[in-house]
Amino acid sequence: MGGRSRVGTVRRLALLASAASVCSIAPALAANLTISTVQTTPVETAIGDGTGAGSITVNPGGGIAVTGPVDATVDSSNNFSNGGTIVNGQETNATGILALTTKNGVANNITSSISNLGSITLSGPQTVQQDSFNAGIKVSGLGTFTGNINNSVLIACSDAACSDPSTETKTSGSILVGGNSSYGMLVQSNMVGSYSNLGTISTPGDNSYGMALTGHLTGTLLNSGTINAGGTGGVGLYVGGGVDGLVKIAGTVNAGSGATLTSTNGVTYTTVAATPSTATVWIASNVTQGLLMTGNQITLANEALDPVTAALTSPADSNIVGVGGPGILVTQGGLNTTL
Repeated sequence: MGGRSRVGTVRRLALLASAASVCSIAPALAANLTISTVQTTPVETAIGDGTGAGSITVNPGGGIAVTGPVDATVDSSNNFSNGGTIVNGQETNATGILALTTKNGVANNITSSISNLGSITLSGPQTVQQDSFNAGIKVSGLGTFTGNINNSVLIACSDAACSDPSTETKTSGSILVGGNSSYGMLVQSNMVGSYSNLGTISTPGDNSYGMALTGHLTGTLLNSGTINAGGTGGVGLYVGGGVDGLVKIAGTVNAGSGATLTSTNGVTYTTVAATPSTATVWIASNVTQGLLMTGNQITLANEALDPVTAALTSPADSNIVGVGGPGILVTQGGLNTTL
């Protein structure tokens, strides 16, 4: 029988959690743009294919590779979906996907969706590390973004019912952002919808944030993927703008890194010092429905006795792993100074 694809269970939950506030997304009638090869010019939804505003889709095998401020700008009520590659070679102040909610100096409310099933790579400075303020996905401006923003995952199954997890093949979105003081995903505008990471986010620079919210979110903030903020002073997940809804961790959040031994000859070793985090998860604002960490409800002792069953049990355990800083920090500060 033919294979079947489905979106992961956690992603469905995230979308359902925001259904009360986002019933549907109806982009403006448009001249849509589909990218199936790698192009070296930036794109903009307000321009679409050049004949009018339109949604933009980057297919597998396609991509956008620029050295400039932004690869793709979402500045109209149209969608953006990446299934290919987004690369930006500018070392500082670079953004892969920018949703812009300001136009001509005033609020520009947008109804849209942004989804990444491919890769977003901003390498940052190649020599001396410096504050770079790069971002993989960023929402910025005076207006409100209504819709869902997902670093996504697609699950393909070899059985028609998708009932056997051992037959699943996952394709996950990945975001890698280099440079100090940088961000994997950053929402600065107010937002209504689901703000989710189901893939992988890596921000290796110092004082960088894997996933951050500084605007106010009405909906759900979800991490069911993996976030790595390995630099000194790093923060895996930061909630600073207030959430009228739920913050849910169903995946892994790492911040900082432990000391390691390296060797070039296998005989002599050099110690690489640990890089302590500021916090792995930092709650710096009000969250009306609180913080939920999921698990498979199997004790560690029983997991050790039957690791196969434990690995296949849903939902998987959530993990918060930090070096130096607290695992969960609840206090004002960081990117937002007040609750």
